[in-house]
Amino acid sequence: MASRAPIEPREPAVPIAQDPDVLAAAERLNGEDMCSIADLSCGEVRAILKLGHEVKRNPRAYRHALDAKQMVMMFEKASLRTRLAFETGINTMGGNAIFVDQTNSPLGERESISDVARNLERWVDVIVLRTYAHDTVTEMAANSRVPIINALSDFEHPCQALADFMTIEEHFGTAAGVNFTYVGDGNNVCHSLMLTGAQLGTNVTVATRAATRRTSKS
Repeated sequence: MASRAPIEPREPAVPIAQDPDVLAAAERLNGEDMCSIADLSCGEVRAILKLGHEVKRNPRAYRHALDAKQMVMMFEKASLRTRLAFETGINTMGGNAIFVDQTNSPLGERESISDVARNLERWVDVIVLRTYAHDTVTEMAANSRVPIINALSDFEHPCQALADFMTIEEHFGTAAGVNFTYVGDGNNVCHSLMLTGAQLGTNVTVATRAATRRTSKS
């Protein structure tokens, strides 16, 4: 939930190719991983959202942006929206998505994560992981020379949070100063929303129930 009267979407005041946030982020983030929102500065979060708005407004201008790029998606957890969003995104920009179903063979079980990373980096340009353990994401990142993107772990869901705040900006014009309330489980999505809100100057309130341990009597 977020409060503020909706406004009409605005064109960027500065062309995206000249935007200082975007230029600085492009230089720093080129080839870097995104395991957590905490990996990003405030300016980099703003830059990602600005570029996201621009691509959404002018998709034809970016239809060759990822020509011949290969993205592998290794998902230990089933997915509908996340998988289709990643596949549609890269395909629309000229790249190719390769899906690997890991639901019956968690990463690190048959081959070590470091071995998987060192093989994948030879074949693809980016690795997208949807895992149970956040350590799987960070270990893959530590052993891969190509970027790792966290598409969900038990600790964070950064791409979901970025998409949510992009929607907030579309509706309110800016996320700065918006009163945002999260009601639900104190989980990976909640963590990423809090971090993203802090980066964008959003007033975030969380209403969640602390986990309780159930014991049985013998």
